[in-house]
Amino acid sequence: ERIIYDALLRREENDIAPQPLLIPLTLNLSHSDAAALESHREALQELGFEIEPFGRDTYVLRSVPSILVGRNYEAMLRDLLDDLRERERTGRLEETRSEICALVACHSVTRSGDPLSPEEMARLVQDLRESPSPYTCAHGRPTLLVLSRSDLERQIGRG
Repeated sequence: ERIIYDALLRREENDIAPQPLLIPLTLNLSHSDAAALESHREALQELGFEIEPFGRDTYVLRSVPSILVGRNYEAMLRDLLDDLRERERTGRLEETRSEICALVACHSVTRSGDPLSPEEMARLVQDLRESPSPYTCAHGRPTLLVLSRSDLERQIGRG
């Protein structure tokens, strides 16, 4: 999450350059999701999402930020729209680039328990080391924990 957030926030051309989808994705949305998307479509386009209206409450996703290639775009966008609607409803949405970047990053990351190859794990650690703020995610939750040897041994039943 931190790595994607940093890339989106600093607008590195290689990371957020729109990557056209080979097969555009048609999204049939609820009226409330369509309204949320329409409210934030410009901000999402600035991040590299190309989303166009395609009829009543229907949109076509034509490109995504390069850093998000290979994700489940429909699930990511639906989760993002749910979060945007909820934050608007409760008055907790700050209409800032930072907030939108944090929400996109949050809904597009590998989740706990998702399998990663050794190469993906190594790249994740290296990218985190290069982050200007490696110790917390975009929402302030810790990304790393420091365990003493005795704590580690206790956790794995050796202490």
